[in-house]
Amino acid sequence: MNIKINAESSDDHLTHSGRSRMQHYFIRQFIALVFGFMVCTTLLAQQMEKIVAEKGIPPNSYLIHASDLLWKQELEVRNFVVQHPEALKSSTLLKTAWTFTVGSTKSWYADNLVTGLISDRYQVPSTCRAVGINCYIFVEDSSWITRVNQAAVDSIRIYFDSKTPANPSKGIFATDTSAFGNPPDVDQDPRIIILLLNIKDGYNGSGGFVGGYFQPFNEINPSQHGYSTSNFAEMFYIDTNPLKLTTSGGLTTGISTLAHEFQHMIHFHYDPTEISFVNEGCSVLAEVNCGFPIYSQSYYASEPNHYLLDWRSGDLTHVLNDYSRAARFFVYIRDQVGIGVFKKIVASTQHGTAGIDAGLQAYGSPLRFNGILQDWFIANILDDRSVDLLYGYSYPNLPKVLERTFFNPNVALTTDTVKNYAVQYLAFKSGSQLHATFTSSNSALIIKAVEIGSSKRVIDVTRNVDFTEPLFGTTYNEIHFVVMDTDPNIQVIYSYTASGTAVPQTDVQRVSIALPTSFMLKQNYPNPFNPSTNIEYSIPIKGIVKIEVFDILGHSVATLVDKVQDAGVYHTTWTGKANNGIAMPSGVYFYRLESGSFSKTERMLLLK
Repeated sequence: MNIKINAESSDDHLTHSGRSRMQHYFIRQFIALVFGFMVCTTLLAQQMEKIVAEKGIPPNSYLIHASDLLWKQELEVRNFVVQHPEALKSSTLLKTAWTFTVGSTKSWYADNLVTGLISDRYQVPSTCRAVGINCYIFVEDSSWITRVNQAAVDSIRIYFDSKTPANPSKGIFATDTSAFGNPPDVDQDPRIIILLLNIKDGYNGSGGFVGGYFQPFNEINPSQHGYSTSNFAEMFYIDTNPLKLTTSGGLTTGISTLAHEFQHMIHFHYDPTEISFVNEGCSVLAEVNCGFPIYSQSYYASEPNHYLLDWRSGDLTHVLNDYSRAARFFVYIRDQVGIGVFKKIVASTQHGTAGIDAGLQAYGSPLRFNGILQDWFIANILDDRSVDLLYGYSYPNLPKVLERTFFNPNVALTTDTVKNYAVQYLAFKSGSQLHATFTSSNSALIIKAVEIGSSKRVIDVTRNVDFTEPLFGTTYNEIHFVVMDTDPNIQVIYSYTASGTAVPQTDVQRVSIALPTSFMLKQNYPNPFNPSTNIEYSIPIKGIVKIEVFDILGHSVATLVDKVQDAGVYHTTWTGKANNGIAMPSGVYFYRLESGSFSKTERMLLLK
């Protein structure tokens, strides 16, 4: 079904008489979830089309990261810098400052992100539309008026120079430089060039698109080595299609992208060969530090048992988990140490964990990576600074991570694997007199017990020794075992077994009724997913429960639950198939829980 959007018309502007309120509801929900901080989720259904237009992005489109399309180019640049350091070190001797004014014209080289080849760079005719304190803003001539106007250009200039959501008197330039350091200056001009253009990313009206990027190739002068397409300038590229910068939503996305990409430019200045996890982690932190929401945390919450420093470039599905994990880890470091430490981390010429430790030491912090890692694993399940400042975040409302939950304390011997620099969580939530033994010969395996009840505490669990908690079931009604692998190179195989007094079945039912005090529909995990995903929900009172899956246009494609259920916590699974058994294509879907007067919807992404 085709939907026309007219931002200026009223709620009687429907272009198809058969369009249902449900279709509009899910279109609005998609936009609200992507830009939830920009719009109230309680807007009425008849406002849907106006909101979609205001967001400046079609409802069946979503952001992807340029770094994961440009990784081949970035690798080529890194290798070139290593082989020809003179091309970088001598760059400042080969260029004088720009003399751009409003109305100046120039054709800049941009990148074909579809092919990802430096040889496919092309020229973009553009005109300077604003000169700020810290920037020149150029607009691709073919995007002018249709996708960008002077008001949008002036807004970008103001946000880059003068204000952010976090600080009304401090722009992105000052916020990022105070946190991460100074940008390079190969063109002998302190102003950054911002080019607004229709990025060649393969977008054709739906699916993924790139909101903007920084290209390190522009920072070197490789003409003596067979390359001639460097702009030899500090510059960013911000998208104009489908990112419509004349709308508040499109503009907000562009500004957030600027904060992200400016950190990449700064990082390149100090350490052009930094590992992706650290570089991208600092960039997603830059967004948070400027006042934008943290990168979606449902991705990391669904995959805590994955190598911390991994970066799956070229895998547009799983790399989302990597961004999510990096955002969470670096926000944790900021909350524990302060934003000032990142200037030292970025300035360090060491990479990865060695660079983090060097930055912590230079900043004067007693903390080091190994200790931070273990405390971070605990904070991700406890998140309570009243127990210990190290066991929580200042950033609010982060989702708890996925764990294996037991309602019967008697668990047969089970063998499992924790990946390097990763963690598994085992939760016991029913029974009493708990005993548990974790067996492994590898000293890199560290286990902590997070006990929650009328009080909370974190205690050590010794490998190969029986752990006993006689207060389980009284003082502590939950025990979460945090099973960590602190070795960067080796995956640890371990086994565990547990025993205790199980609650009789009838009492288990009564406990499950008492546990939920309100309706809850959690984010599915994993997300994105293929081929199946799990959905957890809570029902505080007995009643008819219905969970349906809808496509982007609001069509019901699958019914997962439709029956009377007692109060309790439940799980259901969607295998990516419609009710008729046909596999659904990749795309955005919504799942909705209805019970009595309660209704809640969440978004999920199926990627094949």
